[in-house]
Amino acid sequence: AIMGDKNELACAYASLILSDGDIAVTTDKLQTVIAAAGITTVPVFWTKLFANVLAKKDMSELITNASSSVTPVAGAAAGGDGAVAAADGAAPAEEAAKEEEESEEMDL
Repeated sequence: AIMGDKNELACAYASLILSDGDIAVTTDKLQTVIAAAGITTVPVFWTKLFANVLAKKDMSELITNASSSVTPVAGAAAGGDGAVAAADGAAPAEEAAKEEEESEEMDL
């Protein structure tokens, strides 16, 4: 599974590089960028997969809309608003404790 993750990352980074240069993301161009990075283990099916998906989608649109497709926390998705409220309440309490400790240290 780790090698698959590395292959996927190599394709993702190569796609971003090509897209940033306003170059069409194709299988050949992905393989060229990946090879230039010194990576020789990416199977062709990964580059074909990325090229086929990105041929139908605009990379900048995918990046800007990525945050809108994030899945909510499991507890909140299941209707457990209490978990979210507890998490929200925990952060200010922790900050207050830290500030208190820091002010005590300053008094020394």
